[in-house]
Amino acid sequence: MAFIVGGAVRDLLLGRRPEDWDIATDASPSELTKIFPRVIPTGIKHGTVSVLLNNKTIEVTQFRAGGHLSGKLKEDLRHRDFTINAMAYNPSTHKIIDPWGGMADLEKGIIRGVENPAKRFEEDPLRVLRAIRLAASFNFKIDNETFKTIPRYARRLKNVSVERIREEFLKMLETERPSEAVETCHKLEILEVILPELLEGHGMRQNRYHVYDVYWHSLVTINYLPKNAFKRWVGLLHDIGKPRCRTIKNGVCHFYGHAKVSAKMAREIMSRWRFSNAEIEKAEKLIANHMLHNFKLWKASAFRRLVIRVGKENIEDLLELWKADRLAHGTEPPEKVEDDFRLLNQQIKRTLETFDVFSVKDLAIGGKEIMEITGLSPGPAVGQVLRRLMDEVIKDPQKNTPDTLKDIVRKIGKDYEGRHTKQHRLGS
Repeated sequence: MAFIVGGAVRDLLLGRRPEDWDIATDASPSELTKIFPRVIPTGIKHGTVSVLLNNKTIEVTQFRAGGHLSGKLKEDLRHRDFTINAMAYNPSTHKIIDPWGGMADLEKGIIRGVENPAKRFEEDPLRVLRAIRLAASFNFKIDNETFKTIPRYARRLKNVSVERIREEFLKMLETERPSEAVETCHKLEILEVILPELLEGHGMRQNRYHVYDVYWHSLVTINYLPKNAFKRWVGLLHDIGKPRCRTIKNGVCHFYGHAKVSAKMAREIMSRWRFSNAEIEKAEKLIANHMLHNFKLWKASAFRRLVIRVGKENIEDLLELWKADRLAHGTEPPEKVEDDFRLLNQQIKRTLETFDVFSVKDLAIGGKEIMEITGLSPGPAVGQVLRRLMDEVIKDPQKNTPDTLKDIVRKIGKDYEGRHTKQHRLGS
């Protein structure tokens, strides 16, 4: 006998399309292997396997306890996290099995631990984070007893794999009001365990350009970003280094160099959370370059350098971060921010349309031609010449022709010849 259980039943009752399907059955993993051609033993010690069916993965778990069928099912549901996830659907009778009051809590909009919240959190401490994520996802409230129990188990998150914490936290950031979810993590003593750096800015006032303290500015920023977990994660960390850069001069707060410090801290945090190298590098670029002061006074070359630093594939994300950051200052009319955003967007669009040299690989000549002209051997000196050519082309894109660049190499090549001669004489 098999039952649909967990979140799929909840989603069906809410009129949502289930993302994941979980099945509880009295069949053993070995029996399931005989029934289905493609079975992966993902959690075999817990009696769980993944059945691959019609390009979908379905988690199938054997009942956790012995006894008659109804007793097995009730015991299985008892060990699920929250009542709204502790219901089962019998496809044979089309009936909902709900021994723990999940349907009532679903109607009331309540997240409540099954039977005894403390026992459920002892079974899996990640559930303290999941309670907040589910409440934020469905705009529900956490039951009072469950809410009060969470701080007692928050520190046990140290025993949970950081990958599981990361995925649960990122799902939280995709909710309608991510700032409220993060603040609930703060109230329930979770942030101090998983992301203590963020709390360094709590209560730290800023200057007249900001309504919020450092902590709340970051939380408001993510509300203004698109519903994308990674973009909001970067927004949450974009000013993480401000508390470590804070100085006060004539009664005014300053945070000189905070973008660079924040980028460095973001790398450390994301390494700890085991993000991929590509994600870390992207976040570091966005955070390090999110301060676009006085861009209206920039020359065209400044916009070219910005795109090169950030990468044209990341420039749209940078503009979204900049806009959210500005809106989260809370001191400017949103209309003014929107006008500036449109202007900045136009400048970047113009840059991308009129410039196509984003690395030394895009130059009209390469290292081979440089070595032929200068007589240099392969090595750092050739790279230095390429970077000087790149600088020339950034200032004036029309210089990116073979003849023009070769002329420049001939001129700057004399510097290397003179340096080589001088070094030779010193050596002798």
